[in-house]
Amino acid sequence: MDFVPPEPKKANKDILEHNRKRQIEVKIFQLVEDMEDRGHTAAEIEKKTSKLRERLEQEAEVSRSTDRPTETHDIAERKQEEIKRLKEAFGLTDTFVPGEAFDQDLQEERKVERMKKFEERARLERKAARAEKRRLKKERKKEKRHLKKEKKARKKAAKRQKRAQKSEDQDSEAAPEKSPKKSPRRRSPSESGSSSSSSSD
Repeated sequence: MDFVPPEPKKANKDILEHNRKRQIEVKIFQLVEDMEDRGHTAAEIEKKTSKLRERLEQEAEVSRSTDRPTETHDIAERKQEEIKRLKEAFGLTDTFVPGEAFDQDLQEERKVERMKKFEERARLERKAARAEKRRLKKERKKEKRHLKKEKKARKKAAKRQKRAQKSEDQDSEAAPEKSPKKSPRRRSPSESGSSSSSSSD
């Protein structure tokens, strides 16, 4: 028969809270009695007791963290906190069972489960990597098509520009510049007289 260590006693927080409040109320009751005997008014008593209650609650919080526990439930609560800190320090989960590290069948089952999880994670990672690769390939193809379209459009634009330039050159060659018409020179009367006398000779 396997030895199973007993579980530590769990603290009852309701009892702890009740005891803490009872201690505070006892001190407040004593103050109220003293003040009533001295003839203080109800307003003064209320003011004084509210201040005392606030101070006692703060002191109870401080003393709880520093004083050594005496009550059973307070000891149990401190023990639970200590166990929790130790579990966190050793990396133990809440499902930890003492002595299970020596159960070979259980350890073998857990090893198989870990291997399955590892293989499943590796399979999902490979699948994600393939999907990412396909996505990148698709993006590259898309970018390539886009660049090709841009290149084609630039070529077309260059061809259109070239044709337009060529047609402009042809038009300018076909229509040469027209020289201005020379108007006929009029002869002066002296010139016409001299030409007629020379002809009569």
